[in-house]
Amino acid sequence: MVLLSSNRSSSQRHRSNLEIMYTILRYVALEGKAKKTHILYHASLNSRSLERFLQRLIESGFLETVEGEHGTLYTITMKGRRALRIMAQLMKLMSPEDSVGRVDLGRLVRDAEVSARSPGRVLGRSGIMHSFDLVLGKGSNKLVATVVDPRATPDELIDAASRFIVGVLDTGLRGVIFVPMHMVAWTRSLLSSIGGGQRETRIDVITYSDEQGLIRAVRTSALSVAQARSEWQG
Repeated sequence: MVLLSSNRSSSQRHRSNLEIMYTILRYVALEGKAKKTHILYHASLNSRSLERFLQRLIESGFLETVEGEHGTLYTITMKGRRALRIMAQLMKLMSPEDSVGRVDLGRLVRDAEVSARSPGRVLGRSGIMHSFDLVLGKGSNKLVATVVDPRATPDELIDAASRFIVGVLDTGLRGVIFVPMHMVAWTRSLLSSIGGGQRETRIDVITYSDEQGLIRAVRTSALSVAQARSEWQG
């Protein structure tokens, strides 16, 4: 399953304090060190509101400041990471059906009009059966994929990427991670540190911005698998 935002923009609905603090903490956690102006743009707040939330997060021990080459930067603390995990669970529980939809990967495959198993299981060389969000193609030409939740916390992303890398390495198949645009840099850095580089692990990172973008990305990947299989058979 993957959570995708609805077509309604965040400016069209009231955001709770929890949602705003979650947005700030998640962005800072993904960036490592973040400038105030970057947080402001990402959280879609005015300067006065941002200052109030940053002060609250610092006083709570969730954020701290460090001096960088070009001014003050914000980083997340260990306490902040724990709070972020709790907030993520609360967000999922509290999100109304009309603002956040739970998209079935099986329906995603049907909408993309591709031949795929979702979820799909592939036997690894170690004898372990690995489960993937998507398995495209057949035989040795299969492509396995995982879809990163746009609301995933850094810890959740690390867990998902780690399991996916292990599966790709054990099966010897090519892998694709479909990742929200705002998490692509962090995902590539994570792949490099965990898997020894994308080239060695045969994993591509493909970005998407919304549900339709994800459908197009899956369709394009499926077509590339079909084309490669056709060329191999030819």
